[in-house]
Amino acid sequence: MYYWIFLQNFGEPSIFQSDNGREFANKVVTEFCTMWPELKIIHGKPRHSQSQGSIERANQDIENILATWLQDNRTKKKWKEGLKFVQFMKTRGFHQGIKCSPYEVMFGMPAKIGIRSTILTVNIICN
Repeated sequence: MYYWIFLQNFGEPSIFQSDNGREFANKVVTEFCTMWPELKIIHGKPRHSQSQGSIERANQDIENILATWLQDNRTKKKWKEGLKFVQFMKTRGFHQGIKCSPYEVMFGMPAKIGIRSTILTVNIICN
């Protein structure tokens, strides 16, 4: 049911990183482990502020972007549809540590945003 998020673009995941929160022990993750027996779940060190803090910040970013998407689209129930947009917003942003976006690392070029980033000529776009 939820596995389409992972399979759609890159295939089945090999690793999940957990911040030791209870949400990672829920039915969905149990279902993932059943579907993908080789899936490894990596837990952060308990009460390790550096690793836990970065995970919590990333989770908060995702929650905030998704909440904005839900509000903009006037829905509360279609959150799964918003996950693609949330994923894109997170991966196209500049990352100070790698000096580019995660999207650029994965695909070797900046994310294409809007019609002007396509190969269409200005003449075709205007018409």
